[in-house]
Amino acid sequence: KSSKIHSGEKRKRQPEEDIDASNEANHSSTVHHLLEAAHLARNGSVRAQHGAVIYVPSDDNNGGTKVIGRGWNHDFILDRSASNKNKLVLHSEVHAVADAIRNHGEDECFEKLFPRATILIAELDSDYAYEDSHPCPKCHPLLRAVGITKVLHTTAHGKVNC
Repeated sequence: KSSKIHSGEKRKRQPEEDIDASNEANHSSTVHHLLEAAHLARNGSVRAQHGAVIYVPSDDNNGGTKVIGRGWNHDFILDRSASNKNKLVLHSEVHAVADAIRNHGEDECFEKLFPRATILIAELDSDYAYEDSHPCPKCHPLLRAVGITKVLHTTAHGKVNC
């Protein structure tokens, strides 16, 4: 469900599907991951508080899931001698992908985990309110490039979209 973005062209919002909690077999798992992503977002030291959790179906076939990577938006301090910038913002999605690779290794992630993974991204507007948090135009291609095609994110209306 992605639209192609060309240089200089604004992304057009497409109608997205809400997660129907009554039909979602692992609804409690999705809620748990949403709360964890929101908690991670609170770690953020930058203006936009995003948290992300990457998870895969559990190997025990009981309908559960296993988290393989976690991340949140935060400043990344650069070596001033190599750049004229002091810092960059490391996005939650990139941080979660790096965390998964650090925890499980490149081969395991790219061959087995990322192709069946889901990432859930939450943005906090305050301690009690969510905001739209679809992947930005830089993170969306990264997720597709590593093989993560299922993306869930919060909306300003307190729902999770896919």
